[in-house]
Amino acid sequence: MLRFKRIAFLLAILFALENPMLRADNPVIKFSRGIENIFTSPTEYITQGVRLVNEGRSNAVVAPAGFVSGTFWTVSRIVGGVVETVTFFVPLPLHYKPLMNPSTPIEALRQQ
Repeated sequence: MLRFKRIAFLLAILFALENPMLRADNPVIKFSRGIENIFTSPTEYITQGVRLVNEGRSNAVVAPAGFVSGTFWTVSRIVGGVVETVTFFVPLPLHYKPLMNPSTPIEALRQQ
């Protein structure tokens, strides 16, 4: 039962980020953004593959380059997420702005 509550809590945080009214930068959003970056970081593999396809790259290039690029950005998202989660109470970068742009992997995928 405790595990279910933890999962439900994390999902509530992730879904709250989808509400534009809750996008104001503050410690809670910074913490939530960090958690979202950690758990959704593997979507960078898809994002990077889509980006390469949109650039007109061939399939022979997309698979290996997408894997390497996806791995780099996945690790970057995890590290950024850990930093934002651990330092959520510190207003750095200025006014709790995101460390990365776009701020989450889901937003990055939407921009593709």
